[in-house]
Amino acid sequence: MTVFLIAGEASGDTHAARLMQAMKVLQSDIRFVGLGGDAMRREGAVLYQDYREMAFMGIFAVLSNLSKVRRNFKIAREALLKEKPDVLILIDYPSFNLRMAQFCREHLPATRIVYYIPPKVWAWKRWRVHKIARLCDEVLGIFPFEPDFYSRYGYKCTYIGNPTVEEVTSTEWRTSENVQKKAERAGEESDLANGNSRIIAVLPGSRRSEIEHCLRKMVEAAQLAAPGYDIVVAGAEGQSRELYEQQLKISGGLDPSAPSRDSGERLRTSGGRYGGKHHLSNSGERLRTSGDSAPKVRVVFGSTHDILRQADAAIINSGTATLEGALLRCPQVAVYHIAVPHAILFSRLLFSSPYFTLPNILLQREVISELIGYRFTVQRTADELRKLLQTDERQWRMSENVHNSRLYNVGIKCRRLERSSSENVQKESSAPFGTGETESARQRQLQGYEEIANMLGKQNAAETAAKIILKHRE
Repeated sequence: MTVFLIAGEASGDTHAARLMQAMKVLQSDIRFVGLGGDAMRREGAVLYQDYREMAFMGIFAVLSNLSKVRRNFKIAREALLKEKPDVLILIDYPSFNLRMAQFCREHLPATRIVYYIPPKVWAWKRWRVHKIARLCDEVLGIFPFEPDFYSRYGYKCTYIGNPTVEEVTSTEWRTSENVQKKAERAGEESDLANGNSRIIAVLPGSRRSEIEHCLRKMVEAAQLAAPGYDIVVAGAEGQSRELYEQQLKISGGLDPSAPSRDSGERLRTSGGRYGGKHHLSNSGERLRTSGDSAPKVRVVFGSTHDILRQADAAIINSGTATLEGALLRCPQVAVYHIAVPHAILFSRLLFSSPYFTLPNILLQREVISELIGYRFTVQRTADELRKLLQTDERQWRMSENVHNSRLYNVGIKCRRLERSSSENVQKESSAPFGTGETESARQRQLQGYEEIANMLGKQNAAETAAKIILKHRE
């Protein structure tokens, strides 16, 4: 059996690899091929193209890389005709994947087409729902309201659970032999050790264009809002350390003592989010010493979830990472760069939701500040980040206790912790910026995160999807 998967970005590569794992458990004779990245490659996929050569976002990026885009379509078409797969699995990435679904339907009618993690048509380009339903044999949604949305148009969508929930909460997936082998290959230690320094996490995205447009402003905002904190940038797999160094040198934020990419650094942690020492393994250097006069900026690869677990707050480029931050209970500010002319067209014609980030869309209210397009400035970002920072120990313990709960069983316990903490904080809060707004902004996010955890509590998304896909081969 041949399965062809197409993942056009880092998160899709991760989800595809997890699905491959689940499918191999059910059926051992599957041959995986397609377009993707290192995670898929580690699971044994034969790749015709790496997603890093495909990750162009926005009309300007596409136009400036038009020859590459055309070549990628050609590579995919030729690979499909050569492989004649039994199943084509599409992971998000709609502008590319819908065209490949059309090609496959026309030239390989015997191939089953499955959309695993369909595009968010309920928020963006709603008219695509008709094309997806027409081309795909199976649509496997990851949000509980998606089946109802599709049914309104007379189409079927099966809710399978959300794979992001599993990836950020499953001990098996996070600390499995898979992760250990990855750490060993990089010359890294897989254990983590915590520190006393406070951390602001910066997640600029996985695409080169996102890093170039967002990283400098994000770091400068963190420095402005939190001069006593260390800044840890989550490096995207597949991007070079040199790219980050170039951007940070321009902004004046790079720590010159940071080790090279070849040193295989990881954020090492132990204990809770707020105790112990943070340092980079194999480098012997702490992120910050008590005598430092300015925050150091470090780029850490391969530890995004661990960075979010320990950060006091984060600045995150809008995307799947905002949902990861919510599930890991990290207060955050969401940003997104859009060229102004494109932003106007974008907001008026294409986006059908009043909210931009996944947590806000899910909750249908703004719990995370969204700084999109022209609103994404250093000063605005710093102002919003400052609202989230506070030092009340009860708040820290509450957040840590809830964080350590299983996400699908947090309900009553979380609400009791929230109420108890909120009542105590109202009496004794000592937020450093001296405003009730600081407390309420952070509390609003934590309470919203609890609702999201309950909403997306169903796990085993990859296993459920694997069973649905393979039942057609029984």
